[in-house]
Amino acid sequence: NILVCTIITLLSLIRAILLIFILFGFVNVTVNWTTGGINIDPLSILLLGAGFRKVGLYGPVLISVAIPLGAIIFMIKRKKWLTSRIENQD
Repeated sequence: NILVCTIITLLSLIRAILLIFILFGFVNVTVNWTTGGINIDPLSILLLGAGFRKVGLYGPVLISVAIPLGAIIFMIKRKKWLTSRIENQD
C-alpha cells in the first residue's frame, strides 16, 4: 500500500514537472511585422510558446514564437509509453 502511494506520488511529481516544461517554449523567434526583421534568441523562454506585442500607438508589431521543446519531448515519450503499455498488456 505504501509502495503504491509512493509510486503514484512520484508519477504525479513527474507529470507536474513535465507540465511546467510543456507550458514554456524555448529558442524565441521574433518577427517585426513592420520591417520584416527576424530576431532569434536561443536563450529565451516564452510562456505558452507564442506572444504578440505592439510598442506604443505607432510602434512596430512584434510577433514571437518559441519552440515547444517540452511538448515535443512529451509526444516522443508518449508514443514510447503507449507502445510499452500495449506490450505489457499482451
